[in-house]
Amino acid sequence: MHRFVQVAFVAFTLGIAWRSLYDFGWAFIFMLVVTAVLAFVIRALGVVRTATTSFMLIGLLFVAIGVARMHIAVPQIVLDERLGSKVSFVGTVVREPDVRETYTNLILESEDFAHRILVRAPQYQDFRYKDEVRITGKLDIPKNFEGDTGRVFNYQGYLAKDDIRYIISFPEVEILVRSETLTGFLFKLKRTYLDSLKRFLPEPSAALAGGITVGERRSLGEELTQAFRDTGLIHIVVLSGYNIAIIVMFISAVLAFLPEKPRFTVAIIAIALFTILVGASSTVVRAALMGSIGAVGAMVKRTYSALHALIIAGFVMLLWNPYLLVYDPSFQLSFVATLGLLLGAPLLVPSLKFIPEKFALREIIAATVATQIAVLPLLAYMMGEVSLVALAVNALVLPIVPLAMLVVFLAGVAGLANYAVATLFAIVAHGLLTYMIKVVETFAVLPFAKVALPQFSLWIVGLAYVILGGWIVVLARRKSSTKQKENLPWVGSQE
Repeated sequence: MHRFVQVAFVAFTLGIAWRSLYDFGWAFIFMLVVTAVLAFVIRALGVVRTATTSFMLIGLLFVAIGVARMHIAVPQIVLDERLGSKVSFVGTVVREPDVRETYTNLILESEDFAHRILVRAPQYQDFRYKDEVRITGKLDIPKNFEGDTGRVFNYQGYLAKDDIRYIISFPEVEILVRSETLTGFLFKLKRTYLDSLKRFLPEPSAALAGGITVGERRSLGEELTQAFRDTGLIHIVVLSGYNIAIIVMFISAVLAFLPEKPRFTVAIIAIALFTILVGASSTVVRAALMGSIGAVGAMVKRTYSALHALIIAGFVMLLWNPYLLVYDPSFQLSFVATLGLLLGAPLLVPSLKFIPEKFALREIIAATVATQIAVLPLLAYMMGEVSLVALAVNALVLPIVPLAMLVVFLAGVAGLANYAVATLFAIVAHGLLTYMIKVVETFAVLPFAKVALPQFSLWIVGLAYVILGGWIVVLARRKSSTKQKENLPWVGSQE
């Protein structure tokens, strides 16, 4: 059954990707779905019984489902006749305001528009979630742009995943109504926590502290943020699945005193609230879903499979928003990195016997190597450059990230109640954060820290992953021959 789930998910994603790139129309999709359903009925009636044929039929069915789901998600865009002209309307802020160095991004919904509007507002105003505002400015549509490496970023598609079809830059903004909601309260709680960190930690330590605990990285500054990118460590600042996994473990440890079912119930609620608090990006949602699936599995006494949790999380997210697959780099990198971790890390551990096991160093290095290899083709295609120091920097920094997150959190919370205790935690946190920053800055200035790559076809990315997949299969067969098959999360029954 495990293999069927994996085949179905791969086919579903292929269907979404296929429709994202090509528009076939409903007639073709209808024929594809009918063919798939008929094939599935034939299989159910027992006309064909071989496993290979069953895989093909299930694959065909879920390709059809993926194509149909993406086709339904694509709206019939009718360009607003007000494009290019000055408009005035009332809208509601539906996401946490994104404060940048010179402006604030607001995502609005308005009865005057069928889709969301991205507003780049003046920074001096204090905008909040669910504020009702009046906007007066020039209506435009987002435009794709070319990055420093010559890659064209599909900005329209990236915003479309959030149903954003219009943009207004630096309009007149008037706040009409303030609203109080649970989500707004969580955002306010986060701001209070960040203010506490800033009182006890100097910059840029305070900015990094906010990044590794609640994903707040704006105050890092462009230069230091770029250094984290160049050294392949930006994932810890933007709150990746790695950070979320650590937070889930923290929550489980704190709730260990509770009976089993209440503990897991409270853990799921805590994970959900934290996901909202940090902004519910695709990376965070994926990790939160996997953590929640694990908690539910423990409640019903089912064995937890991280790979199946990843597949379920991916399927649910793509079923809800199929735009994530092609137009959200964060989702792509997070999913591929996690897949690389689950499939590759267990296979690499036996080859790293020269690394000591103390402090789980061998497992950390194996996980780092596996995830770096997994994201390399995709990252090279997207960014047009590759960090040559990422492996070394990750190996030097990742082992202390859990401790740094814990001490930073304690400093921020203690800062709301006890100055002396907060100062003590802040001293330790500052030392750890300074070490992380110094490692990044030292490696970022090396002349070989990163290399630029010429543009290449997406087919090369696909070929790279085929080769990686073959390499994993070869290593897995070697490992299974040594009777270690049970350690591989993706090896399961084909029944």
